[in-house]
Amino acid sequence: MVHYRNQILFLLLILNFIYEAIQLTTLIAEKTPKQFHSHFNYTTQNYPNNYTGEWLIRTNGDNHTIQANLAECDIESVTRKGKTMCSWDWDILAFYNVNTTGNATEYIYIKSTCCNGTLGHIHGSGSELYVKFTTDSSTSKKGFTISYQDFEPAENHTEISKSSQSTAESGSSTAATVGAVIGVLLGAVAVLLTIFVIRAVQGDLSADKETRTKMHSVDTAPVEIPKDRRRWTQIVDSIKKAIFILGTTCVFIIAASNSITWHLQRIWGASGNLWQNTWNRIYLAFGENDLLIGLFGTYALSMSVFWIANFFLLIIEITKWPQFLTKYKIQEDPITEKHKPMLKKTLQVVVFNQTVIGIPFMVLTYYLFEWRGCAFHGELPTFHWFLLELTVFSLVEELGFYYSHRMMHHRNLYSYIHKRHHEWTAPIGIISLYAHPIEHIISNLLPPILGPLLMKSHLCSIWVWFTIALLSTTISHCGYHFPLLPSPEAHDYHHKMFINNFGVLGILDRLHGTDLNFRASKAYQRHVLLLGLTPLSQQIPDSPSKKSE
Repeated sequence: MVHYRNQILFLLLILNFIYEAIQLTTLIAEKTPKQFHSHFNYTTQNYPNNYTGEWLIRTNGDNHTIQANLAECDIESVTRKGKTMCSWDWDILAFYNVNTTGNATEYIYIKSTCCNGTLGHIHGSGSELYVKFTTDSSTSKKGFTISYQDFEPAENHTEISKSSQSTAESGSSTAATVGAVIGVLLGAVAVLLTIFVIRAVQGDLSADKETRTKMHSVDTAPVEIPKDRRRWTQIVDSIKKAIFILGTTCVFIIAASNSITWHLQRIWGASGNLWQNTWNRIYLAFGENDLLIGLFGTYALSMSVFWIANFFLLIIEITKWPQFLTKYKIQEDPITEKHKPMLKKTLQVVVFNQTVIGIPFMVLTYYLFEWRGCAFHGELPTFHWFLLELTVFSLVEELGFYYSHRMMHHRNLYSYIHKRHHEWTAPIGIISLYAHPIEHIISNLLPPILGPLLMKSHLCSIWVWFTIALLSTTISHCGYHFPLLPSPEAHDYHHKMFINNFGVLGILDRLHGTDLNFRASKAYQRHVLLLGLTPLSQQIPDSPSKKSE
């Protein structure tokens, strides 16, 4: 019996080896292009369902790499309104670099396709390229033909430089590319901004170089700025601020994205096409309907982000729980019984703005996005392009919000429109949308959508941007300087003193000098990212003789 059992085990091992050999085909790349097909009887029959085909392409040359491209391709995909969608749940063709260290082999995702448009050249970064084709239980089509060849180092270097967006990039090259794109953008903006301002203040720039701007340390009255102030310094400072804010934001997002993707790949075996696959599922959940996902999906996302964040903040404000968080309160003006009618009114106005004002505006926004050609499904933008979009979104919002907000402080408008928002001198998160309907449209709703309209952005990028914008304005109004969160000191100071800090990023405040009082205050010294647990109000307390700070 033991003898037969050993024979059976040996036979199973042989069969398993044969199966693996059949599944994984090893090919040798040479200078002359070669081809292979998706399945054995490619010319006469469609590829089978529930099928997996694997190919390992190797090159024998030292430091040589492999180039592959699709000669023919016809596999399952879904087309909606002229755009083709792929999913790892359907038929998919994927390419991977192979990294072998000792006995461990790692497959590094490059890209995938379901024949939706031009794939371009696929360049492996090493001497091996792994290709995998998987099919589901339905919809069988003709398949594909892949051409591949060996590339010598010199040729490979030239080709890679021509098709960098088609290759898998390392973290360092990604950061360099992103930095170059953002640097060019910020440089162009800075040059245009500088030219504009220089022309506006040419007479002032010839003033005495030793002239200093006098800044009062008392915050109760606006600082009177001499006409011959050094505006050039403000211009330079505003450009520096823009580069610092946008640069650090992009670095954070790059790090977060790389980390999340890497951990999901390693722990759950998620594909390199994680984000595309996730968006495809979201789109399918909305019945593959652009109106549903563009209108109701966006509205549901906005409401969820706003109320989840503010529910937590309201719990702290009303119940003073958890108590250890109350020490991070910026102004010691807690909500008491006398504030409850005001809080009730605030909730009513916010709900009114989100429904009666927000829903019609959302409908208009949907049709504007559709008119501009914004994509609601299909291929997501590259990560590099999304970072560029995020930079443009932030700059456009800064422009729109700063000037509309400063306009609301004009003496002919303030009493009729903006005064409602300033009823809260010690702000709480929910008042970020507590505004007159006119102000809500002009300052709260319009600036965030201008960037996506300008860039014709994908809805996925728009959702991420709206989430960032809503969380940002909530934090700015929350009244708490929590550890590891952006500082709300600037906007809190604006509500307390009714002057200075009209923008979101502070770039235009620095340019126009509408932050001078703030910069002379203790609040400005506290306007940093809190990295410890000790509140900044304890580290940098207000001067006893200056209660107004």
